[in-house]
Amino acid sequence: MTDSSTRLYVLDVGSILLDPSCTMAARADGGEYRIPVSAFLITHPAGNVLFDTGMDPLTITEPEVIWGPVMDQITPEMEEGNHILKQLEVIGFSPDDIRYVILSHLHSDHAGAIRFFPRAEFILQRIELETAMPDPVRLFYPEPYRGARMDGTLADPVRSVRLIDGDLDLFGDGRIRMLSTPGHVPGHQSLLVHLDQTGDVLLTVDACNDRGQLDNTVIPDGTWKAEVSRSSLALLRSLRETAALTIYGHDPEQWPNIRHSPTFYE
Repeated sequence: MTDSSTRLYVLDVGSILLDPSCTMAARADGGEYRIPVSAFLITHPAGNVLFDTGMDPLTITEPEVIWGPVMDQITPEMEEGNHILKQLEVIGFSPDDIRYVILSHLHSDHAGAIRFFPRAEFILQRIELETAMPDPVRLFYPEPYRGARMDGTLADPVRSVRLIDGDLDLFGDGRIRMLSTPGHVPGHQSLLVHLDQTGDVLLTVDACNDRGQLDNTVIPDGTWKAEVSRSSLALLRSLRETAALTIYGHDPEQWPNIRHSPTFYE
């Protein structure tokens, strides 16, 4: 980046084929279906920000190592081009160019590649790192991090972790705002990005998987706390009214209609 603009890149980091038995599925139509997995790069004059990291690249060759027994319900799909480092390389960025990594939460499809950004400062909700999860839900967390996630370090390669409690305006200029949206998990957070030309872009992530979930207040089985999730959906619904664009967490119908990297929103 040679100018002072803020840009938003939508990164394609793979997909997941959901079995009808998957407890995290929002649909109930009786058939398996494929959902996109995304991460986001936001450029800012004060430092580049990666929002989520996608899946661990071991998913390509040894998915059972990362996903374990949860593969009875899902099939993670990832090719070399979906590797977060490849996605960044295509648009001219390396891990050293990333100042902050904001994690929406710690599920395998969002926090699977944190080990590739040892110099970045990681930002996540304190309650997400410190809340014990029941065994069936813990299966959705990356295998290498399940035993260590309670100690405040996140993972061995990560040098800097900032734990926050609630909303945060990252740079104090309204451009990148973290929004506490718990329910799916204890410490889920969404993002509101302000762009000069586009306006406000709301990134719901897993607080709302698709448009139908937000329109109809659908609470998937396996949600950490349903009532908390309903409150977060109400917040997102309110924010959607004034946002220029809302990008849902895993919406296969919306996915073909949004700009993917190397194109961007600005």
